[in-house]
Amino acid sequence: MVMQKMNVSVIALIMAISTFASAQSDGTSSVLSDKDIEVVHFADMTYPAAAQFSASDSEGIVVVRDRLDSTGDVVEATALSGNDTLVADTLANAKKWRFKPNATKSAIIVYRFQFARGICKQPSDYLTIDAPNLVTLTACRPSKSDAIVLNKPRKSFAEATKILVSDNEMQLQDFAEIDYPVAWEARIQGVVVVEAKLDEKGSVSDASALFGNPILIPDCLANVKKWSFSPNAKHLAVVVYRFKMPCACLNNAPEGQHQFILQPPNYVEVSHAPMWIQ
Repeated sequence: MVMQKMNVSVIALIMAISTFASAQSDGTSSVLSDKDIEVVHFADMTYPAAAQFSASDSEGIVVVRDRLDSTGDVVEATALSGNDTLVADTLANAKKWRFKPNATKSAIIVYRFQFARGICKQPSDYLTIDAPNLVTLTACRPSKSDAIVLNKPRKSFAEATKILVSDNEMQLQDFAEIDYPVAWEARIQGVVVVEAKLDEKGSVSDASALFGNPILIPDCLANVKKWSFSPNAKHLAVVVYRFKMPCACLNNAPEGQHQFILQPPNYVEVSHAPMWIQ
């Protein structure tokens, strides 16, 4: 049985390498990869106040593309997608990062904003980073009766920032679940960012990867072509896929367990329990 499992892993690794070679031949090798991004310095940030104390739960994903100079400093940050109330603070944060210089002179950062469940006495938040570029900011806020009222008028969103496509423009109509690619056998994890072109009806007519491990990208491109959104003027959507495996040391999931989580309109998290080899 042990030998069988080891053989499966070896075969999966060979298939993953083959997929990588195929990705190179179809052009995905030019996509910004997680190996291209090495963070030298990042800046801490707090949950945007306008979002933390808004009447609605302002959670979501913001995808930022940084343009770098020859030393790896950020010279410009552009939001590719995100919640209107989160983007301005996110761009301000992204401009403070520094990366190891790369050939493309660019980097992509994916920010995930979420609220902790339950009630806290005082507003609080904490930030974590999953290498190389996934930032998770979790906030807790008092009950609505104790919420802070923001009296300072905000600039209009158009004045505050630039964004390729906002969450308000991406109204998800239909999606298809995705299995963890065969790469899970080779312990490959990571984030893939996909730009989807929409037709007049909102169906995905074409898709290209903006960032990700070349071994994970083909499955994501095939999957997103099964999605559809409400038509928007930009004929565009951005979808973020995250692939992860529970820590094998905890043994907290049965072997082979698969989980798919969708956070509308555009965040997918897929996990798979690692295979035990003894």
